[in-house]
Formats: sequence, C-alpha cells, structure tokens
Amino acid sequence: MEIHKITILPTDDKALARKMLINLIEEQPYILMVVLHKGPNAEKFVDRASKLAGAENEPRWVVWVRKVDQIEDILRELKNHDRLPVDLNEAQGFSTSLGDEVRDVILMEDSPPDIVRVMLAYARAERSEN
Repeated sequence: MEIHKITILPTDDKALARKMLINLIEEQPYILMVVLHKGPNAEKFVDRASKLAGAENEPRWVVWVRKVDQIEDILRELKNHDRLPVDLNEAQGFSTSLGDEVRDVILMEDSPPDIVRVMLAYARAERSEN
C-alpha cells in the first residue's frame, strides 16, 4: 500500500485519534475519504482512495479509521450525518466535502469498492454545494 495522502488514526490512543480527526475535519482544507474498519477490504479501499487523491497540493485526503467506536460521536456531528447508517458497521466509508458535509456513503455490500466507485465518491464530494 502506498502511504500517500493518508492519515491512519491510532487504535491504541483514543485521545490522539480524536484530536487527529478533529484537526482533519475542522482545520484542514480537505475533501476527505473516510475509510472505516480494518482488514483486507479496508486496505484495498485505502489504497484505491490514495491513488485517486492526486498531488500534494490537491484537496483530496484519505483518513483511515480502524477503530470506529473511538470517534463515532465526531462523525455524527458532521453536516448531513444522517446519510450515515445508524450502525456504522454497515458502512465501509464515506466522502465529505470541503464544507465537512457527508456527500456519499459506501456500504459494506460494495466492499471493497472498485476504483470507479471510489472516483464517484470523490466526485460527489467535490460537486458544488449550491
């Protein structure tokens, strides 16, 4: 896996994981691809999302949340968080806009999402907010 434009949240330090995610959401001008859970399908998703993240100066960024229960409440505060399933175990991941709005959710049934599905999630996150 390429470690290009990816932030992997720690699983052994809840406070640090929360701080890192809040920074990515509130302080960084990123279109996020949030990959949830761990395992081979999540690794493939992270790898595909990273490959489509573009150059360093472009706003796409991948955040890998391997331990969802540490940060679930933060995700539930995002704009349009109601697009996320009630049980986050049903979601493989999702994309957010520059305005921190959930734009597209990739469910477990799409796991691992192919490169076209990942591109579509980024495109939905990038579309005009008007």
